[in-house]
Amino acid sequence: MVKIAVLVLYSGMTKIAERIAKEQDIDIACIKTIETVDTVNEARMALESGAHIIVARGYQAKLIKR
Repeated sequence: MVKIAVLVLYSGMTKIAERIAKEQDIDIACIKTIETVDTVNEARMALESGAHIIVARGYQAKLIKR
């Protein structure tokens, strides 16, 4: 099964992601609130922990794509 990591900037977004994952029965490897400076390291750790897909938005997503 595909595992997803959700990396967001605000804790409110973490709560929303958790609720949606539960409602949709989605296997989430991790949901974390992170600082922008930690984005790339957190994405690498998520991949090393077994995540196949990383969900991020805005500048954090741009950093991960690079």
